[in-house]
Amino acid sequence: MKTKESKEVKKNVEGVEEDLSSVGVFPHVSDGIFVRNGNYYCKILYTDILWLGAYNNYCEIHKKDGKTYCAVHPLIKVEKNLPPDLFVRIHRSYIVNIHEVDRFIGNMVYIGKQRLDVSRPYRKIFSCFDVLEDCRKKAARMDNPAIGTENSAIPIKK
Repeated sequence: MKTKESKEVKKNVEGVEEDLSSVGVFPHVSDGIFVRNGNYYCKILYTDILWLGAYNNYCEIHKKDGKTYCAVHPLIKVEKNLPPDLFVRIHRSYIVNIHEVDRFIGNMVYIGKQRLDVSRPYRKIFSCFDVLEDCRKKAARMDNPAIGTENSAIPIKK
């Protein structure tokens, strides 16, 4: 009797597993994230994000259109949802969209008028950018091979 009942139970379990597998997996939205905005969730496309800033357990998301959204999550949690081919951490408090960086000077990057510091452990961000050598320095070295050596002296006109 027990073997007959266990066979029926096994059959029922297998049937349920087949039903669950036929439901399929839902597709994942991969072009943005949803952030709560009042009573609803607003979709923010990854390509619209300029940079993200950490403020305690909150994360501010700055968009191209000038709007800022506040997510009630720490930056490290939001970072896990961002595509690594678009976003790079530059500081413990900042993550930037590398395609939106306009310029960098020393240890700072600029996105529009916003200046963001790059801390020492994250300076590898600069390897993301193709940098052309300063043409003026190269031309000067070609005209005067002594420039750049110990014995070089720049003539001063009086």
